[in-house]
Amino acid sequence: MKKIFLILLLLIITSPAQAYVILTEEWKSGIGVRFWSTDNMPIDVIIDKPTTDNGEKIIGLVLDSLAVWQNVKTTYLSYNIKEYLDENINYDVLSDSQSSHYESIIPALNSSNFTTNNEDGKHEIVFDDDGKIFENIFGVDSTSVLGAAIPFSDATTGEILDGVVFINTSIGLEEGVLQAAIVHELGHFIGIAHSNIVDSYLTDDLLPTMYYTKFPNDDSLGKDLAIDDIGVLSSLYPANNINTELGCIEGKVQSSTGEGVFGASVVLLNIKTNEAMGGLSGYITGNAGKGEFGIYGVQPGTYVLYVYAINSSTSGRLNGAIIGGIFEDITKNFEEEFYNNIQQTFTDFYKNIPENAYRFEIGASTKISNVVVTEGTDINDEIPIQETNCQPQFPGNQNLDFAKLPNPAANFKTTSGGCQLVINSSHEVPFFIVLLIITAVLLAIRKKGIK
Repeated sequence: MKKIFLILLLLIITSPAQAYVILTEEWKSGIGVRFWSTDNMPIDVIIDKPTTDNGEKIIGLVLDSLAVWQNVKTTYLSYNIKEYLDENINYDVLSDSQSSHYESIIPALNSSNFTTNNEDGKHEIVFDDDGKIFENIFGVDSTSVLGAAIPFSDATTGEILDGVVFINTSIGLEEGVLQAAIVHELGHFIGIAHSNIVDSYLTDDLLPTMYYTKFPNDDSLGKDLAIDDIGVLSSLYPANNINTELGCIEGKVQSSTGEGVFGASVVLLNIKTNEAMGGLSGYITGNAGKGEFGIYGVQPGTYVLYVYAINSSTSGRLNGAIIGGIFEDITKNFEEEFYNNIQQTFTDFYKNIPENAYRFEIGASTKISNVVVTEGTDINDEIPIQETNCQPQFPGNQNLDFAKLPNPAANFKTTSGGCQLVINSSHEVPFFIVLLIITAVLLAIRKKGIK
């Protein structure tokens, strides 16, 4: 019998945050990421037919959102519109066992019936125009949920075999907000988890797409990727120019006794632009590992590195369960500090960066390694090593040949002018569902212009 875990998050609009986490989980072969293989590029997408009055505009927003992810010059990720449907995939269609979309989607939602034989190349983007799919299939209030993205992965390798994106178009939202949500869900569709860093220290225009409470304040936000979104995309689906365009930093976080710290939040903050990206320690070896971290796809610049624990004092509602995968049980205690043992409380670290906080000069193709952060000011951190050739290191069976990486994808042509519901199973293909929650209260607040 499958276990269902439903986590509902309010999308509170305050200040932004950044950093990325790739969907990293425990597969039969060990810890690994979720990924679409190079053999599946471009990813064929089937676009549903919306029945709302603004249906044409909605399709245009989907095309724009696909372009946001594909039109990054350091990725080989690409899409192909396989088909525009001439009918809407509504709840009645999904309830009809004779429907081809029933055969494609419903067995996947019922993981006990889903096998590799159900992988049919139909990667649908579905518009729920009346909210009944969310109400009757997902069992959630259709007035409070905007979308869901479901990548179905092979239980041994983590390779994504199929995927579906549901967009709740029964909620009347301005176009910019809707597009930001679509971009966010497409991020989950390709294997990217929610951000691990809280919304405390950047301005709204730097808010990344994959932040877990992402909800833009105006139409100009959410249409472009922040540097952490570009970093994760370029790391998971790197084009052959990644080493000439971007840099990286690797190291480990350890306790004062030298033990690896699992799930510490590592932030790389650009001191000139105030942009930031980051990751979690222990992402390769897990809870019993060495506390390693790797931040790849870094834009050239001058950075400081700051480490802290994700807990209620630093991160509010954000916790391991929200991040998901192997990070559900992460450390809640770590004495926050900059690299080289410069302590500063979490609430102050981004406001007044100490002059003696170590500056990392990261250029294109620059690899900085041996960055060891040891908890406590009385222990000297090890000296970093500067190298070249930044090859992203992720656990699992992605098996990219970095000597033969694909060319960057051509620009996607357009025609337009979470909470998480995680269903785990012992069957062959588990899956991860991400629900983007928007409450009626927030909608009311937004309409009144209250921040």
